[in-house]
Amino acid sequence: MQCTLHLLPKFFETIGTWKDNFVEMGRKTVIRRLAKYLPLSIEFQTAAALDGMAEAGKDQNIGSTIIDGEFTVMPEEVAGIQADADGVIESPGTSATDQQAIGYSKPQILDMLLKAKTADKLDEAAALIESLPSQADRAELNAKYEALNAELQQ
Repeated sequence: MQCTLHLLPKFFETIGTWKDNFVEMGRKTVIRRLAKYLPLSIEFQTAAALDGMAEAGKDQNIGSTIIDGEFTVMPEEVAGIQADADGVIESPGTSATDQQAIGYSKPQILDMLLKAKTADKLDEAAALIESLPSQADRAELNAKYEALNAELQQ
């Protein structure tokens, strides 16, 4: 980009930013003109909009996105409950299937097994069987699951 100040209109000679930083301002102008025709990231679009607002002397509303609220910092360990690296809290002795099945009784699980029309729905209901406390109930529902699964396979 070979351009000298004496080739520019007198207008640019009087503007301090253009006079002092001609190359940078020229690059900025080229990028802004090309940006109209290119796919842009959200960050670049935001930066360009904020830059345009600043040049126009408008408020950029940067501080208006702050959300005030109250929060409580919890200690790392609370009464035997520990959080893993991702912050997920599981109480001791609680498995994923136990958490999934909380609140389901033997009749409810049996009803889900009987209403299942696909193998996937049947498997979802069968996953709840292991959470039942009674070994006899689990054995009975597992037998029912096997029978229903065999019917679906035919």
